[in-house]
Order: sequence, then structure tokens, then C-alpha cells
Amino acid sequence: MATPNTRVLTLLDPDNKHDWCDTQFNNKIFIRFIDSHLCHNHICTYIINQEMDGHFFFPDTQLELIMHWPPEHSDTRKYIYCRDQTSIKSIRETYGRCIAHKIFPADDLAFEIGHVQVALLRLLAKQAPEESPQRDEIASKAIEELECLSHMLKQMMTDQISEQPVEHN
Repeated sequence: MATPNTRVLTLLDPDNKHDWCDTQFNNKIFIRFIDSHLCHNHICTYIINQEMDGHFFFPDTQLELIMHWPPEHSDTRKYIYCRDQTSIKSIRETYGRCIAHKIFPADDLAFEIGHVQVALLRLLAKQAPEESPQRDEIASKAIEELECLSHMLKQMMTDQISEQPVEHN
């Protein structure tokens, strides 16, 4: 499908709470780390040598990993997933919005990673030779992920509607 060295979608999961990601996302572009040192090494030595931008998802408890981000990592997009709204607010107040590409609740992790994965798969499909089995396979994976994201959005809308209070006349 993709070239062997395209794991540019990285998740740091120090509490090992998101092992479901290992099967939900495409292991040709996605990798999950529990150890922050291994994750940092991956980003420092692996992602910067890629033609594609890196995408790094990490928890709000690991902000020190990016505090002194070297200039050669400026193309790596950082996404911070947070335990709660208080953490999101605190990070934005302390560091501003420029600390990360996106700051969001951990409950949205599957959607956010899926969204980035679709964009990366699209890019890979465009790089593959036209009318090749590789391109078809990548496009199929992207379509599958889009359908999954569509289902998540529909479920979110259904949940929001069911949570709204009913008005009685």
C-alpha cells in the first residue's frame, strides 16, 4: 500500500488507554507509543526524513515533549488531547492556541486521528501511480475511514439531539 517508511501519524499513549487505535488505524501510516522516549526518538529521527508532514497526537500530561521543539520539527503538526475542558482552557490560557494545531477532548481522539488519516491517505493516493492496485487500495482505505467518520458524526448528532430537553406546552 504505502511505502514502508510512511508512519507519519504518531500517537503517544503513556497510560496505554488507546490500544484500540492499533487496529482501527492504518499501520502503514499510524504508530502508537506508550514510552515517551521511544516516541520522541521516532519523531526526531524518523518523521523529519519524510516527504509528508508528521502529525503528533499526545496527551495534555506530556506538554514538556514539545516545549523546546527544534526548528526542524516545525512541519510536524501537534495535536493535544485533554482529559477535560478545564485542561483545554488551562493550556489555551497558559500557552495560547499556537502551541498546537488542535487542542481537543480525549473523547474525540478517534475522530481527530481518523480525520488526519483520511487526509494522509488522500495524499498517498495522489502520489501512487495512476490506475495502480496500490492507488486503488489506498483510496478504498480512505473511503472506509470517511464512512467511519460519517457514522461518528451521525452518532454525535443523535446523542446531542437526545440530550436536549423536551419543551412542554
